[in-house]
Amino acid sequence: MTNVRKNRAIVILLLILHIVKPGKGILNCLIARKLCQEDTACSAILEVLPKVCGQELVACATLTVTKCQAALRTLKAYPLFRPTCLCKEPHLEPECNAVRDFLFDHPCMVAMQREKDPYPIDALPLCTHAVSVCNRDRKCVAAHDEFKEKCKVRDNQCRMTDKDACYAAWTKIRLSPVFGCICPADEVKKKCERHFSAINHNPCIVSTEDDPGGNFANTALTAPPTVTYQSTCHLVLAHCQSDMICRRYLDPVLRYCDLQLCSRDLCMQSLQAFYREVDTYWAMEVAFCVCRKTDNPNDACLVAQERLHPKCARKPPRVDETPGCHTLADSCRAKPDCKPKLEMFEQYCAVDVSTKTCDGPTEGCRRAVIGILGTELRTSCACRAHDVGTVYSCIGWQRLLWINPCVIDAHREYHRTQGNIILSHLNPGTTELEQRRTTQKEHRDNTKGTSKKVPSITERKANPTSQNRGTSVLAETIQYTYPEKEEAESTTELVYTQPSTRSCSAIRPNQPEIFIGEGSGKRLYREEEPECSELCICKSMDELSCTILSCVERKHCETNLAFYSHAGPAYQAYRGECICYSGSFICARPEPDTYNLAPGIYLFLGYSQTDENLLKPFTGLTIPKDVVAKMQFLMGTAEDPEDMSGGKCMLTIYYSFSENVILQARLPELDLDRKNFSLTLDKIKKEQEQCTEEVKSVAKLIRKRHNRVYEDVLLSAVKVVDVGAQYPEPMKGAVASLRIIKDAYVLAICSLSIIVLR
Repeated sequence: MTNVRKNRAIVILLLILHIVKPGKGILNCLIARKLCQEDTACSAILEVLPKVCGQELVACATLTVTKCQAALRTLKAYPLFRPTCLCKEPHLEPECNAVRDFLFDHPCMVAMQREKDPYPIDALPLCTHAVSVCNRDRKCVAAHDEFKEKCKVRDNQCRMTDKDACYAAWTKIRLSPVFGCICPADEVKKKCERHFSAINHNPCIVSTEDDPGGNFANTALTAPPTVTYQSTCHLVLAHCQSDMICRRYLDPVLRYCDLQLCSRDLCMQSLQAFYREVDTYWAMEVAFCVCRKTDNPNDACLVAQERLHPKCARKPPRVDETPGCHTLADSCRAKPDCKPKLEMFEQYCAVDVSTKTCDGPTEGCRRAVIGILGTELRTSCACRAHDVGTVYSCIGWQRLLWINPCVIDAHREYHRTQGNIILSHLNPGTTELEQRRTTQKEHRDNTKGTSKKVPSITERKANPTSQNRGTSVLAETIQYTYPEKEEAESTTELVYTQPSTRSCSAIRPNQPEIFIGEGSGKRLYREEEPECSELCICKSMDELSCTILSCVERKHCETNLAFYSHAGPAYQAYRGECICYSGSFICARPEPDTYNLAPGIYLFLGYSQTDENLLKPFTGLTIPKDVVAKMQFLMGTAEDPEDMSGGKCMLTIYYSFSENVILQARLPELDLDRKNFSLTLDKIKKEQEQCTEEVKSVAKLIRKRHNRVYEDVLLSAVKVVDVGAQYPEPMKGAVASLRIIKDAYVLAICSLSIIVLR
């Protein structure tokens, strides 16, 4: 016992000596980080690092490049990380390697700031010194005073009155010396920390995930207006063609980018020439044109949008191979004419870690977006690598290039400044729900006594203004547009008619009439706030009950290797398609070691318990208990809306987990053969072909977020889906199978005879 204590004491003493004199030994990066977090001065650097370096690990996505470089140099000069820190191989210590790569191989260390830094630094300054430097510069003093006034704090509570003004002040203060400063562990620490907290711990500066109501904490009690974007692409096309100079540069785009006569290289060259030569006004109008969402493929705006933002330019060089998103960035960086455009996009469309909005003015991001249009960076890409590190890199670039929140904000802001929106406010003194009910009653009173045909969805498709969500190849008004997936699926939308004329109608400002069948319900979403929804149930033709649900929190997800935005794609090994949803990873498949599959066809569903819990108090439905009936009906009507049989294949729950359900599809007519173990290869093949087709049709509706899923009172909780078949490799013909069985039987008999003879 004494020897054990002695050995333990020696180990502790060696560890203390190792910590006290780190320069004489090299620490593991995780140990170094932990010790840094426990040190007041060192932990301040760790807090500042993501704010000045941005959230991306694959690119230098920040406007404060020199501050990021200074922060990295300051931390690496700290004894704990000097001369370096070590890790085992990446597959053994992925988190440790991520820390080391961040410190010693950060992309910002080799990047150049696109605009001159007015306050260049080599190391992070102390906050007291930074304030004194700021006080000697009029612009800095004005920016500092504006920030304190516009983002006012009293009693540790945000007291601002204008969040847009606060945002503008915040973007200015980020470029001043006081942003990114740190505090020492000495007698001046208290004064220094007041300056540090005033910038870094301001309660007005919160992310949209912490503040669903807006980009910053908002003390206003008024309800936000509904925003409707007007279609502009067809108008922009017509106006550009009527302008002699604009038409001169647009004509080559229309000629070479026609989808039927696509010449990819010439199309890309003509697009780049257009944005390079044309006046800034036309470049902005064309690049950021938007169309209101509609199912009508012949809508004038959508046709014009395709001509102005042609798919021809986004096609991969090889039709049979979709490149990885990271390879596009690597290729661009190797080209002198492309690299500056990419760096400009990285910095000017960077996302602020604190607010999850643009790091700087949105105008700069719009200019950067125009710079990469028509380049290889806008090629459709996908992330399908098997190596974990490659997948993380690919998803990082996919997020940066295709689902960048700053680009979305820049797009929205452009239309706000151009007056291309309609704001609909609630009537004074009424709630949103009350106003809708009043509108519905007025509508019923006005149409009483008249014969009014309930329009089908097919009829509503013909109306180009049937939906008011805007779509754009750059960004939707709600969600970013993904690059096309490498799937040989038909892009024709399925058409459904209203199942019954007995229905309730929900009336919303600037939206088409919404019909809900008697005895059923729909989950309806707020414009501009897809996380907020209401549940409307039609009890009878004269009674529509709508309940406003709590908004889903926009929490991000974070692993040791990557950061994922809410509702954005994510990666979890061996779990199929994944997304980050309200702080949780939702994947189509459960953890691989939690289930085993017997031969058959399977439908994997990943759902949100957050959504399920929102809906359950009003519907009484849960995914594990009620999803089979819903999916069975959906499977039967996916291809033929008139088919109420539920399909030829039967669904049953195979496994149920937290936020995952595995459904098995089978042909009921083969159940007896299955029970008697008499399934032939022909019968197995028949089941495989029939059920795979039906299950895939359902998966297609879920992936496309079709209204039948997206607005369903239960299935709206389903976020991701996958289809899998578990069948043994068939032999070449039934004769071969019988021969093998016969040979095995003979071999067994012979073996038994030998044993008996012995």
